[in-house]
Amino acid sequence: QKVFQFCRHSHRDQSLVRWLVAVLDYVEPSLKGTKWGLGGTCVNVGCIPKKLMHQAALLGTAVKDARKYGWQIPESLSHDW
Repeated sequence: QKVFQFCRHSHRDQSLVRWLVAVLDYVEPSLKGTKWGLGGTCVNVGCIPKKLMHQAALLGTAVKDARKYGWQIPESLSHDW
């Protein structure tokens, strides 16, 4: 059984000429008991995880840069999700 999400988007540029864009993203049905039961692409593998990874990278860089500004941070730092 195939499941399709239907999203109706009107992008800013396209709305100027009154175009309507339909986005059909194929989604595998979630099996009962899996972690992908709710959400969709953005929540599970798209925007949210990307923002989380980006923020983690920014924090790592900020810690390294903080030493240059006089913060006393141990040399050995670790990260564990």
